[in-house]
Amino acid sequence: MICLTYVEVLTYFLQSRNRAGYEVVAWLGKRLTEAELLRRIREVNIRILIDEMDNKTLVKEWLAIDTEAKGAVYFGADNRAWVQYRGGKEAIPLLATPFAENLDGFLVYIDEAYIYGVDLKFPHDARGVLTLALGQTKDHTVQEDLAAMRLRQLGTTQSVCFFAPPEVHRSILDVCKKTPGGLVGSSNINSYHVVNWLLEQTCRANEQLQNLYLV
Repeated sequence: MICLTYVEVLTYFLQSRNRAGYEVVAWLGKRLTEAELLRRIREVNIRILIDEMDNKTLVKEWLAIDTEAKGAVYFGADNRAWVQYRGGKEAIPLLATPFAENLDGFLVYIDEAYIYGVDLKFPHDARGVLTLALGQTKDHTVQEDLAAMRLRQLGTTQSVCFFAPPEVHRSILDVCKKTPGGLVGSSNINSYHVVNWLLEQTCRANEQLQNLYLV
């Protein structure tokens, strides 16, 4: 049943509303700064970010960039969800606010370190950004990170898109150019290429583990 769930999530990634993939790169191929990444997210009108950054600082900067959001939700060191209101001095526990059952209009930052046990009430048409890292496997994406599974309606109305920093984008291109129907002559990526890349990374990780057992 668990394996079936993992496969289902990968198939969700291939649905048309989840096909968007972006190379997030600055001038001369450099990585984006944190602020530049948040501006890029604002440009594509997304308010859910799943990544690994400093939580409270990030949401304050994100609120300064997305001026239409009511506030931002993040996870503290106590593993609790907190709400930072626009203009508010102190954050408030999410459960103490009237928005725990409806996060429409809020920015949401999900940190991998505090993702376990999270069950936020996202709007039915919520759209999230999932950042990719070198060596990331399908299990990390679907199981350990559980990023996609935070969107309970990913298979129907909710959606994700993928942000790849320069080194990951190059890795995806390398993998997909060797795949039939791959990216020959193109640098654009979508979820089809991301899924191919995740499966390739998973196979490589399994091969490395197998070699360790053989030794």
